[in-house]
Amino acid sequence: MNLFIIDYSCHPFSLDLANQFAKKKIQIKYFFSKNVNLTGNYYFFFKKKFSIYPIDTGQIPKHNFIKRRFKEIEFAKKIIDHLKKNKPNKVLLANLPIDALYLIIKFCKKNKIQTYFWMQDIYYLAIKNFFKKNKFLYFFIGFFISKIYEYYEKFCYLNSSKNILITSNFLNFFPKKKNNFFINNWIPLDEINLVKANKKVIPNLSKKFNFLYTGTFSYKHRSDILLKLAKKFKKSRVIILSNDKFASEIVEKAKKVSINNIYLHKLIPYHQLSYLIKKCDVGLVNLNEDSNNVCVPSKILTYYKYGLPILASMPLTNPASQSILKYKTGFVSNPNQINKYLDNAYKLINSSKLRRTFSKNEKNFAIKNFNIKKISKKFIEILEL
Repeated sequence: MNLFIIDYSCHPFSLDLANQFAKKKIQIKYFFSKNVNLTGNYYFFFKKKFSIYPIDTGQIPKHNFIKRRFKEIEFAKKIIDHLKKNKPNKVLLANLPIDALYLIIKFCKKNKIQTYFWMQDIYYLAIKNFFKKNKFLYFFIGFFISKIYEYYEKFCYLNSSKNILITSNFLNFFPKKKNNFFINNWIPLDEINLVKANKKVIPNLSKKFNFLYTGTFSYKHRSDILLKLAKKFKKSRVIILSNDKFASEIVEKAKKVSINNIYLHKLIPYHQLSYLIKKCDVGLVNLNEDSNNVCVPSKILTYYKYGLPILASMPLTNPASQSILKYKTGFVSNPNQINKYLDNAYKLINSSKLRRTFSKNEKNFAIKNFNIKKISKKFIEILEL
């Protein structure tokens, strides 16, 4: 098997999968956007096992949609150049923007290369929700843009050789089709060359109760709820690891209302993250109502791995919420239930016994569900069908 794995954001789980494939003597080439990379230099630890290609398109203006689109198309064109040169027989695609995904799948279909759409989010719904926040903008241009991207994403779904979805909920928004498979996301259990986080980057975390939010902030997340949390529990810290402008805006808003226990830091490399998580008390995750059908927050899986109890504000119908409730790994409240959210935070702060119970349940879940040998076997079975 000659396989391309393309994960635009370079997630730990896709690197973990590629590494396991390489151990099985599968010929792997792994591609990602060097300018979007979420894991820092974590990918360096795998270079001897399989070929890795960071695709450089220059700085990506995340919040300028037109310029960003050109960068995403440039990424797709560079991937297509590699496809022409290397002629793989299979391509596994994850976390790609729709424009890039559409161009790559269209090229592969024309050139009889099998594609596997590894669906992590539904982008066309996110685009639609963004425009609907402004009714004038939506009816003037947003409706048509949403329809274009709906067509693109459904084209990718219908024209991929097989689809691998992280939740069956996604099927509610696409036409009926055979060759759909379901594999939940995971986090690598193996600790690869762990490095202590730089003390200049991370503050002293002792002596206070520490809430941790790590990852991206976007239109699908609620920033106001973190302000309310910090204001209510002034003796605690709310630590945010993010590079997004939304995270910077939280700090600015906090200063204006004299909230001084929110700490913003840039994302640290994935292999340093465990050092920080082990010094925190509760992991935070939130999602607004509009984005409930769009995504499944994967950061809870990182919390599971390290046994960090979860405080979540999300629709209870989201698969991530259902996981937290089913396996008793933390508290979840609906986005509009602010008082319940704060009450849940109070319970976590004041009960170390409760935190230990949640932590134990998380670690048990991770051991049972994050076994890369079993997960890779499922992928191989799909790829060889």
